[in-house]
Amino acid sequence: MKYFLIIAISTLIGWITNKIAIILLLKPYKQIKYLGWFGQGVIPRSKYKLAINVADIIKKKILTNDKIKNKLFLLFPFMETLNFVNEGFFDEIVENLDVRNIAVKSINEFDNEEIEKIVKQAANEYLVHLEILGAILGFFIGIIECFII
Repeated sequence: MKYFLIIAISTLIGWITNKIAIILLLKPYKQIKYLGWFGQGVIPRSKYKLAINVADIIKKKILTNDKIKNKLFLLFPFMETLNFVNEGFFDEIVENLDVRNIAVKSINEFDNEEIEKIVKQAANEYLVHLEILGAILGFFIGIIECFII
């Protein structure tokens, strides 16, 4: 019975530890001071950096200048034949579009609750797997503790 209790408690501790770690990724939304320690969720604290990184990915991989320009040519094929449209017309439009800054601004406009919903919606299955993995690791640590005792 003693060994069962050790393994059960270790499993519970492993699960709770990972559950708390996941919560601390997202909360608290605002910086708090507790016993001289300042804390804030990793994602809310890094929101601006996250926005810049996501915007860079969008700009470099998803909405590249060439993809936008090709889409404009598909939507407005007659523009090429018009005399007032020179070689750099679409290039100038695309450069002035500034996809990166639009993405950064849009992401930064999300409040922390919205970001939490997005993260949970996108990664909930994996977050649950992390919790379960914590329980499994706790279980094995409990078994090791039983051999040590």
